[in-house]
Amino acid sequence: MVRNECLRVAFASSDCVDSSSDIRAVSGTCSRFVKDHVPGSAWNTFPVAGNQTPRQVLAANLKELLKLHKLSAPTVAKRAGIDPKSMNNMLHARFESRRENVDAVAKVFGLTGWQLIRRNMDFTKNAKEIPKASEIELLIDMYTEATPEHRETIMHVAEMAGPPYRTKK
Repeated sequence: MVRNECLRVAFASSDCVDSSSDIRAVSGTCSRFVKDHVPGSAWNTFPVAGNQTPRQVLAANLKELLKLHKLSAPTVAKRAGIDPKSMNNMLHARFESRRENVDAVAKVFGLTGWQLIRRNMDFTKNAKEIPKASEIELLIDMYTEATPEHRETIMHVAEMAGPPYRTKK
């Protein structure tokens, strides 16, 4: 209710303003959501595990793949059939990318979309060493359908077969 009253008072004599600084000067103590048409805080710094947002992980992985394959962003965008601006936005973690675009870009590199947003993917490995999406999906299905005892066995085998530097959490 306060927000509406503030707007009525602030813009009673005029239907528009010349700039966002005029809005700030006229609106005084109104909520920042009324005053600011652009968020005041950094929208790309939402804290998540690993201190990187999914879009930041995507950007880092894409930069690594472009460098590894010696490709330019416009070339990948063209091969993926997406707008070059969308590719540029992905590379700079500007906006949440559409799943279809991420999948199309991943396909250019012989990967799936989930692999592009996965942290700690080592793209320098031979293509045969990178887990196939179908294998991972089968493993997830098996784990999901397993009894609690069998899930424990699956985790134990994974820990034994995994890299020795990994620690149990």
